[in-house]
Amino acid sequence: RGRGPSTRARSSRQHSRGVRCRLRPLEARRSRSARCAVLCLHPSSLFGTVLYSEGSFIFLSVLLLKSFDEKRLGWMTVAGFLVTALRPPGIAFLPALWLQAWRERRSWLTYGAILAMGGGLASYGLYCWWQWGHPLTFSQAQAYWNRDVGNLALWWQTLRITLWGQTNHVAGAWVRWDHPLAVFAVFTVSVLVWSQRQRLGSSTAYWTFFLVTAAWLVGDQGFLRLVSIFGGLGLLWCYRTQLGGAIGLYGFCGLGLLIISGNDVSAERLTYGIVSLAIAAGLALDEHPRLGYGLLPVLGIMLLTVAVQVSQGVVWV
Repeated sequence: RGRGPSTRARSSRQHSRGVRCRLRPLEARRSRSARCAVLCLHPSSLFGTVLYSEGSFIFLSVLLLKSFDEKRLGWMTVAGFLVTALRPPGIAFLPALWLQAWRERRSWLTYGAILAMGGGLASYGLYCWWQWGHPLTFSQAQAYWNRDVGNLALWWQTLRITLWGQTNHVAGAWVRWDHPLAVFAVFTVSVLVWSQRQRLGSSTAYWTFFLVTAAWLVGDQGFLRLVSIFGGLGLLWCYRTQLGGAIGLYGFCGLGLLIISGNDVSAERLTYGIVSLAIAAGLALDEHPRLGYGLLPVLGIMLLTVAVQVSQGVVWV
């Protein structure tokens, strides 16, 4: 006897649910692969292989976020203590986790663990005071070689140089027109490619490779810094629902701290340490794989270029 409409609909829903369950591991693997590709091919991944703390900081950040999500307060306290002791920007975890704990109505033990996390930075300050006579020696050293730290006008200056050109910025007048025209051309073609990405199909990857390379050559380091900070903010906002509470809040707090500090010299390296951006980038590349096919080779070329420049002493961040 034939099945009724309700039975067929129920069977169809069960089949659809089964297909989605089978596809979830594949989608999770694709997203993880995209995140790993971003972390490995990002130009600042170079500093995970030398005497920098990026590798340890990212590892402890992941451990801290995972422990907070699983409510393992012991591991959360240990990882948070080490994160804030390892690098001062780690204090961005404190307001992010505090807000998320308040939103989820966590127990008072969670708030105590979050406060204990700040002990890492306090212990490092005590060490600096004992060794050099001042608890904020690391901040004084930062200001010594970059005296403009804390000046928010640096971001406006970086934007002017990137869009207007170094020569025009120094002269304060339209001395050379080639740089602004190149920026306008790259921006216009980028908007057209994005609006017609469905029609372009697989050729979107080639256009992405060309446009990102052109923007990098025209904007140089200023382009990378602006994209790292403000492009990262846009990426976090677009994928805020998929990221979840703690991961998204940490990304916003970390980028906000960098913007307020006005430290545009090491912006690329410091944003690389914010693991929320790598997760959001992985989600974006998983959703738009053709853009990733064109973007990842450019990141590899940038990584090779930065490695050569650092080995020759041309750049240092």
